[in-house]
Amino acid sequence: MVFRILTPRLSENLGRQVLIDNRPGGAATIGMDLVAKSPHDGYTAGVANISFGANPFMLSKMPFDTENDLMPVSLVPLVPMVLAVHPSAPVRSVKELIALAKAKPGSLNYGSAGNASAGHLAIELFKSRQWASVLIDGLNCQ
Repeated sequence: MVFRILTPRLSENLGRQVLIDNRPGGAATIGMDLVAKSPHDGYTAGVANISFGANPFMLSKMPFDTENDLMPVSLVPLVPMVLAVHPSAPVRSVKELIALAKAKPGSLNYGSAGNASAGHLAIELFKSRQWASVLIDGLNCQ
């Protein structure tokens, strides 16, 4: 999505048409595998999100070597994240959410786009913090 916004200007600056070949899935491994195995002629580039960096630690086997088969060129977007609850939840702050999780361990659920997605990694980071981990260890992914 982000690259689609940049493509017209990139085409203008390069003086040639830039085409996008969306290859979603596998927490960025499908598309980045294509990039890693493409000829090293400067005509193929990939755009990946945080999943790409987490994949070597989350997946038992990668189809390419993330450190040797690809070279980072630029940081494109910084995307803010939001922690949200249903309006009927009896919380209005993170402090209240942690208190609720402490009062009802194992009863809260969260949703994300899947393993290694930004939302999944963010909630795992949140859970790993010393001040939060004891309180919400039982948070379940849905």
